[in-house]
Amino acid sequence: MEQGKTTPTTSSLVEDVYTHLKEEIASGQLPPGAPLSELDLAESLGVSRTPVREALRRLQTEGLVDIQHGRGAQVSKVSFRDVVEAYEIRELVEPSAAHLAASHLDSELRQRLRNVLDALTAPSLTADKLARWHMDRRLHDLILEAAGNELLRSWVWDLRMRTDRAYAHVADRRLEVSRQEHVGVVEAILRGDADAAEELMREHLANTKARLR
Repeated sequence: MEQGKTTPTTSSLVEDVYTHLKEEIASGQLPPGAPLSELDLAESLGVSRTPVREALRRLQTEGLVDIQHGRGAQVSKVSFRDVVEAYEIRELVEPSAAHLAASHLDSELRQRLRNVLDALTAPSLTADKLARWHMDRRLHDLILEAAGNELLRSWVWDLRMRTDRAYAHVADRRLEVSRQEHVGVVEAILRGDADAAEELMREHLANTKARLR
């Protein structure tokens, strides 16, 4: 082993595989029903089958992967009822978070939101579905961070695992509408208009849920 180099531990490899697969599932890169071969995943990710197997088990406990004896693993199906209920909860909490963010935005978060706004309006964002998902997650997470509630951030992330998987399949057809809604929310927060930020976030989530129908 070369000096200064470290060998990844099994636990770190499991975490890397788990994070990679979770993001692929949430963003729609791995759609519901997609097969998850341990051998194929191990080869494509450059790891042994052990961390892949452990990562799949973790995802199974979260309801994102189905594993059946003799049939292997696949991405779990999405329940439309679960998705709608998750959106309904997000509609209750995220508008209030946007209100708080606009009221308490510090200089560091303000600059980070400006960076997100620049990225949202970049033409290159339309070409990469995974990049769009990361940007959407980053935007909503920044708003929750600015609201100052860490428990809420974690809770909404769990809800997004339900909503994002469903919305990924219609996102391409509503890209520009969704982009403009996001821009409106960010601009309201940056100018400190808490009431507008709250209402625009509520409208965005309600519209996104409606588009799924």
